[in-house]
Amino acid sequence: YVDDEFGNYHDEWTELLSPAIDLSGVEDPMLTFYTYNWLQNGNPDLNTLDVYAVTADGTRHEVYHTVIKDLGNVQSWERVAVDMKEFTGQTVSLIFKGTIHAQDDYGYNWVLIDNIRIEHIAKVDLSVSDIEAPVQSEPGEAFTIKARITNEGAADVVSPKATLFHNGNEVASKELGTLRFSSSEFVEFTH
Repeated sequence: YVDDEFGNYHDEWTELLSPAIDLSGVEDPMLTFYTYNWLQNGNPDLNTLDVYAVTADGTRHEVYHTVIKDLGNVQSWERVAVDMKEFTGQTVSLIFKGTIHAQDDYGYNWVLIDNIRIEHIAKVDLSVSDIEAPVQSEPGEAFTIKARITNEGAADVVSPKATLFHNGNEVASKELGTLRFSSSEFVEFTH
């Protein structure tokens, strides 16, 4: 959280520092966390988030940088995954640096992070969330189902297929483009 007595937070920043983390027992360590992507009234979140790993000798290594709006075009918690293999066997501290780029009444004066973890994750791991579907529909009338597919694995997934089932029977499927590491895509079916 950045506080400014004059109420203009532009280009101010704050850092969150973790305690030392021993990565010697983690195979292919992956840092994962969530950050909130504000998108209210069509205003994108222009704030930036940087993550650094600080090694035992005090060197600060930038491992991640993003403008929050680049994480997606919907207001929601966005999962971020950062490959930490180069630090396997070492002890590191993490620094999360949020920089505010809001000006006047346009923008957001905060960067939120949550659920920080370092662990081994599977190469392929897709999840489905944010499912939107009608509670009920009229027989014979078309309706739309929408869902978010997220790649929570450690590698890109080429051409995953989303399949819609009704009472155990496949009724529609769509092949997605490449779903990059730590990214998500919405799929929509009309049935």
